[in-house]
Parts: sequence; C-alpha cells; structure tokens
Amino acid sequence: MLPCLGTMAIVASFLTEFGPETASSSSIPGSYLTTYTRTSAGVHQVHVEPYYPRPGDLILYNDHKLYWKILYNLAGTEPPDHSGIIILKKDGKQAILESGPDNGRFVEILDALPRLTQFEGTAYIRRLKDPLPKDQCAKLTEFAYAQEGKRYATGRLILQMTPFRCRGSWRRKYFGGTVLDRDAWLCSELVVAAGTIAGLFDPKVHPANAMYPRDIIFDETYDLSSTWHVAGVWSPAPPKILSADP
Repeated sequence: MLPCLGTMAIVASFLTEFGPETASSSSIPGSYLTTYTRTSAGVHQVHVEPYYPRPGDLILYNDHKLYWKILYNLAGTEPPDHSGIIILKKDGKQAILESGPDNGRFVEILDALPRLTQFEGTAYIRRLKDPLPKDQCAKLTEFAYAQEGKRYATGRLILQMTPFRCRGSWRRKYFGGTVLDRDAWLCSELVVAAGTIAGLFDPKVHPANAMYPRDIIFDETYDLSSTWHVAGVWSPAPPKILSADP
C-alpha cells in the first residue's frame, strides 16, 4: 500500500535536512531513489538505491509553491503539481516527456538526469515493475516526438477550477476519456495518453482527461500498483538518513 503524502514529505525532509553523502566508486553517482514504507508490523523502513531511468517510469514533481496548492485544491485535488514519463529518445538516451515543464508553454522532451537535477523542488518516481517491451518502447518514443512542441492546455487547466471539469464520479463516467492526439495537453493528461500508447494504462479504466498527478502517484482512485512500484523520492546523491522512525 502506498504511503501517504505526509510520509513521503518526511522522506523529502530527510533529504533536505541531512544532505547527500559522497557517492562511492561502486555506486551510480547522480541518481538515487529513496522509498519509505511501513511493514505489516508498523515498522518504518527506508531503502536507498541507485536509480536508472527506464521507459515507462512515472515522474511527479512538487515545487511547493502555495499558488499551485491553492489551484489544485480548487480543482478538488492536491499536489504533486506536475508529471512526466520516461521515454527513450531516438538517439537511445533516457528523457522525460512533459507538457509545460517549469510552468512552460509547450510539450518538451528533456534529458532525464539533467532535468531531475535542475528541478527546484521534490521529484517523486514510480518505477515500472517490468521492463517495457521494445515494440511498446518504440511506440512511446514515436508518440513523444509527435507531441513535442504542442501547446500546454492552459484553457483546460482553468476549466479544472470549475464544475465543468471531468473529475468526479458522474462527470468522469459520462465525459471522461483518453484522446491520443490533441493540439494541447495538460501534464498528467499527456502522461496517461503516452502510457496508454505503450499499453500501460487501460483507456476504459484510466481516463486521461480525468486524472491528475495525485492520481498517478497514489492508488487512492486508480490502483496502479500492479504496474508500478511505490513512489520514491529522487536525489542526486544518497541521503544521510539517520533513522527510519520520526
């Protein structure tokens, strides 16, 4: 079961308070993932490991800005406030497909580790449990390049603050759906559409226009635990975590 947002915030605070250690020669410097879980006996466990970006991994961002928290509350949800998905570029490098990174106006394909390193906030990652087959990976890459340069859907973002959004049980039932070719994208809408192309989301169960970043990181509304691992906090070096318990 996924930890609550408060639990994941504790992990993020550990990273901030204790800082990174110097990476050893046997580790992969520049990319680490910290997961914070609780056993059936109620014992807190912290696990740190090198992170290798793989196609299909979900990236969630929280820049901790008050205005995003207010806007998401008006939309009936909470941060994280942005999302992306790992793809392979045509040159074979790992990248992140995002709509409107850093409050931008367009869909971009950004090299994965430089993007994570420069982000000013907390980045969470849900790793894909099974490697994406080559044909599905190729479809994901093709889809990403076809969306690159399209606009961020500012108009539909504003609509999320009104009763006309697709979120909500009856609105989702009658108006929710996944469109695979849009002129403009919301960030989570693009992630779900990309994942649908790759066979990771079921369009009958996961309507892209009704899913927000919180629906991707937590399994409260849609249970994604059979496909993705529990989300962890990304950091550029292994954190010095002194204790697993508060």
